[in-house]
Amino acid sequence: MLDVDIHNDQFLEGVYTSRRAAEILGVSTVQVARLHQDKELFAVQEASSGALFFDVHSVAEYARLRQGRGRPMSAEVAWAALWLLSGFEVDWLSYQAQRRLYIRLREIDAKGLVWSLRRRAVTERLRIDTSFFDVVREKIVLTGVSSAAVNGLELTVASDRLEGYIPEENLRTIIGFSHAVPACMRAWQSANFIVRAVGLRVPSTVFERVDMPIAVVAVDLAMSSNTRERSAGLCKLEELLDEWRSKN
Repeated sequence: MLDVDIHNDQFLEGVYTSRRAAEILGVSTVQVARLHQDKELFAVQEASSGALFFDVHSVAEYARLRQGRGRPMSAEVAWAALWLLSGFEVDWLSYQAQRRLYIRLREIDAKGLVWSLRRRAVTERLRIDTSFFDVVREKIVLTGVSSAAVNGLELTVASDRLEGYIPEENLRTIIGFSHAVPACMRAWQSANFIVRAVGLRVPSTVFERVDMPIAVVAVDLAMSSNTRERSAGLCKLEELLDEWRSKN
């Protein structure tokens, strides 16, 4: 949890109070706090009062994603789904769990899949100085607009943003050396570093890669606030689902 001083002039618009976030999502403030505890929403905490202030992009993303249906997959199953859709073998699920996943993938659409996969990682939207881009790029597995795979989706690799995955235990370290701050504390500037931190339930080889597999890239694009990126991601996911179903 990041404690901040809301009276500091760095802390501008870019956040919602708990009440406002609850109004937007149509839930209670208690439920909003629970969503934060479950890492569904990102918030900063005011140091003196303990009040939570929710990142507007986090709230908007959750509101958009919940148009999908179905239960969220565990991180272990979510990564299995992404590996299967990318054409890789999965050896970390039991036979029964893999059969249940096969059934679900045969029935789900792209929007539902994005909603179901949302717990695969904890996402933080940060702002870092561009002088750190090169060194940060070497420490993450690239995805979304930072992956070379977007060239095949009629998109261009972004030069002004970084998006990637890291092990959860490395999150504080990379934030520290890059002097990153939550983008909601830099409201006049948008996030230029979207980092997705994952726990132990991922394929053992995932962090040996430069870029994430295509299904991971697609689902991260599908979560973008940019309409073109989101459309490209959803279209690719539908294509991957259709291709997987034709073989299974």
